[in-house]
Amino acid sequence: MVAVALGLLFFLSVGFLSLATLVGRGTSASLKDSTTTRPELVLQTGHSKGVDCSAFGPDGSWLASGGSDNAIKIWQVASGRELRALTGHTNYVKSLATSRNGQWLASGSSDRTVKVWDVATGHELYSLPGHTSSIEVLAFSPDNRWLASGSADKTVKIWNLTNGKEIKTLNDHTERVMALAFSGDGKWLASGSADTVVKLWDTSNWRVVRTLRKQSGKITALAFSSDSGWLASGSSDGTVCLWPTESDRERFNLKHDASSVIAVAFGSGGALLSAHQDGGIEFWNTNTGKEGRAIPGDANAEQLVFAAFSPSADTVALGAGDRVVNLRKLTGGEETRTLESHSTAFNAVDFSRDGRWFASAANDSSI
Repeated sequence: MVAVALGLLFFLSVGFLSLATLVGRGTSASLKDSTTTRPELVLQTGHSKGVDCSAFGPDGSWLASGGSDNAIKIWQVASGRELRALTGHTNYVKSLATSRNGQWLASGSSDRTVKVWDVATGHELYSLPGHTSSIEVLAFSPDNRWLASGSADKTVKIWNLTNGKEIKTLNDHTERVMALAFSGDGKWLASGSADTVVKLWDTSNWRVVRTLRKQSGKITALAFSSDSGWLASGSSDGTVCLWPTESDRERFNLKHDASSVIAVAFGSGGALLSAHQDGGIEFWNTNTGKEGRAIPGDANAEQLVFAAFSPSADTVALGAGDRVVNLRKLTGGEETRTLESHSTAFNAVDFSRDGRWFASAANDSSI
């Protein structure tokens, strides 16, 4: 498929799920037959510069995108129509997160502010200053009471979403914060940093209760198990650590040939999955710590830039420097779709929470 157009949004139906892609620069686009497994494109105008991040609403009906044009756009997924544009940041938008109830969208920017928006109206509810460097990552608590923001200034800030006030600054990290995750029961917040350390925070008092030191590289990914009893941390040193949330002794330290971890997720039946920069996918048994199955990577191929697991952890999307998205069904490990939709390298990939939709963002003004 060749599709190039100035700021055009493409929603691609690809059989078992759909892909949302906005491609910039050029003058033409192609429309595929929706009755086949080939992509169907729906076009809409988009960002004027590169797209740096994206986030789906919880029901998958809308998608938010943030870009180097300092703007946020909200799209209707079914039609590809732009619902509204959110303006107010004075530098590029680097991170987005949606609340579990779908009412709020949080955005973090290189202008060092966090903003919270009403999705239904597009109104800015809060502008949250305080960080002294760019906002790297955002996370809503499961009950929508709090928003956590992680920054290149080495801190995590906790915000009260009732009044927009800062509750606490968590400043135990010594390098930029790269990953955040709330446990499903809301009891824990995990933060991972370029300082190679994972911190586990008690949300009842925002005190650090665990300092998890085992990995030698930057902490690139975090995930809690569905029962909140386990935390997985992925590192640029190629390891995945499995930690019980009630102890600071790791259960297992899982190694994958020193290729950086891009994403981690818990699957069904006690499985822990990790995606690595060389394109490899590992399946780990959380009861034994042994590798259950592996999809080998390719050290000579373009290195992965981003990876995302579907919510059910049965599909993984892999984005590499060759501008191609590879979608794999993990039940068999086969490459089920290869999609060439961008003209430049990726910035982000993401699944909707129902697993039906998938989005990729790139430097070509596209999502």
